[in-house]
Amino acid sequence: MSRTDLLPSICLSALLAVSTTGAAVAASPMPKPVLLPVVRVINQKPEAPAAEPAAPAAEPAAPAAPAAPAPTSGADFGFDIQIPTVATVNSSMSATELTRALSGGLASEADKLATLNATSIRIPKITATLTLPGPEGQAPRKSVFTYSDIDLENVSNGVAQSFTVGGTAGTEEVGSETSPQTAQFKTGKFSLEDVDIGASLGVFGFGPDRTGTTVKPLYKNFSLAGGTFSAPDVACSFGAITIATASARPLKVNFSDLMRLLGSPDLQSKHPSPETITKLAVFYADLFSALQSSPLTYDGFDCTGTDTDKQAFSFKTGPLKIGGFGNDRYPAVTLSNFAFSGASGTLGFDSVTMKGMDLSGPIKLIESAAKPLTEEWFTAHARDLIPAFEGFALSGLKMDVPDSQNAGERIKGGVADFDLTLGDYLDGVPARISTYAHHVTFDVPPAIAGKTDDYEVLRQAGLSRFDVGYDFAVHRDAPSKSLIVDKLGVTGVDLGSAALAATLGNVDDLLFATDVNSATGAAMAMTFQSAKLDVIDAGLGDIIFKEMAKEQHMDVGAARTSVSNMAQALILAGLASNPDAKALGNAVGQFLAAAGRSLSIGVSAKDPAGIPMGEFAAASDNPQALTAKISISASAH
Repeated sequence: MSRTDLLPSICLSALLAVSTTGAAVAASPMPKPVLLPVVRVINQKPEAPAAEPAAPAAEPAAPAAPAAPAPTSGADFGFDIQIPTVATVNSSMSATELTRALSGGLASEADKLATLNATSIRIPKITATLTLPGPEGQAPRKSVFTYSDIDLENVSNGVAQSFTVGGTAGTEEVGSETSPQTAQFKTGKFSLEDVDIGASLGVFGFGPDRTGTTVKPLYKNFSLAGGTFSAPDVACSFGAITIATASARPLKVNFSDLMRLLGSPDLQSKHPSPETITKLAVFYADLFSALQSSPLTYDGFDCTGTDTDKQAFSFKTGPLKIGGFGNDRYPAVTLSNFAFSGASGTLGFDSVTMKGMDLSGPIKLIESAAKPLTEEWFTAHARDLIPAFEGFALSGLKMDVPDSQNAGERIKGGVADFDLTLGDYLDGVPARISTYAHHVTFDVPPAIAGKTDDYEVLRQAGLSRFDVGYDFAVHRDAPSKSLIVDKLGVTGVDLGSAALAATLGNVDDLLFATDVNSATGAAMAMTFQSAKLDVIDAGLGDIIFKEMAKEQHMDVGAARTSVSNMAQALILAGLASNPDAKALGNAVGQFLAAAGRSLSIGVSAKDPAGIPMGEFAAASDNPQALTAKISISASAH
């Protein structure tokens, strides 16, 4: 099992840092030291422990029996917890009971932990050894985690005023049998406040709260001081992590059952059974409904190392921010100030954001569906299971990298900003889309004597830097059954711009249907209502006509006049039946002749209902039939 199978709960990983129930954080980018190895240790459902005599009011530090290796589901999988001593003051659980709970016997001690009382509990050191199968044909690999100075203070009825781990350290085997290597990591202090042990246990199906439905606070003021990671070819340091609060209710899927499921032969097979797939789908659907948290902030990391060619590289980031979980949503994730430098070049950006996702639709569908969920069910509901992803954004991208298409040359450029925003989903398709990018640039490399490349046309146009952008926005207006293209535009510095807006009518919901025939029929039933085109020439015309004049052996003015006259003639011939044809021809001719630097053209259907798309298709054989049904406005300035 990979460490990405760990359950997403920071609180439990902190609380039960040494428990063989495993740790969580899959949904959070926590550093490896905080990720406790998942353990397939529970082979029975939680049950209330037998009554035991209460522990003394105070117990001195005393050696605790070494923990027995936890049962595992595979010969190559092993997990062992060692807790040399536990010291308690006024604790309702003895050192022996606490050791048993934290090293494999959580199910039998959960009820006691949930109502724990203690002035303090101190564990100087806990060592956890995880053995996982190695790559095919190689021996198993071990990871060793050591947690130092674990303290719980002022625990009342299962709520600890503070929980701290003074530091963590660990090693992991990362090499091969012929070239053994070891990775190492360390972290600073890890702490939580107002930790509700019972509520945390209940999330995963342990203790008296395991069947509850109420969302309860788990902890507040989570912090990890940061740390370091090193391997033979890389060394990294990472910054602090903070979360203000987290809450949750018990998961509907029992944690013990989930652990057995994740390790089952059926799940590892190429074609898991519908029952197994259903359990996983139900678990993940429930997970995003059960968890709530405030935003997470991670102060970033800084790494240096050498690549496979022994060339030095470095990369670092600024803060990483993850929005709060809850309300059936996956939050937005933003990474800032990323920079990479290596032998081949550099790459960096100011920020990148993966916007949030609304999972409520897929979650409700899975919860209400008849079980088990078969392959046919997933096929039939493929579009319905698509989450409402809200988009992606990027700013300040800069690069200087080799040009794979032109040997010996480099791509030097970047993107000032980029944004994709999606919304108003209908049958898994966003009915509102907007995207833009500004100043998408690259430097035109100088010519190399005796060599031609893809940039020659730009050099001949006199461009030393190519700088363009685009802007597109479209949305569906359901009440008017319209599809509105707010803008489809392109811009180029020292070139110009063009922007198109349009409105289509009779837009039926079937346009978004999963059935291809229904969607095609709805598309053909749409009508054209209006369109507007605005063009600004800020230099592109001069470049085009200069090249044309060169090829035709005439001056630029003559080339413009020739094209202008030809365009007017074609417009008048094609739109002879339309009274607006002359005005359009004059405006286009004026624009092409350089008498105007901007051109605006508007076209609208004379019938308010619009012109059916089928008539546009037929117009290829008889353009005159269409031109009589539209009004045209045009001007050049």
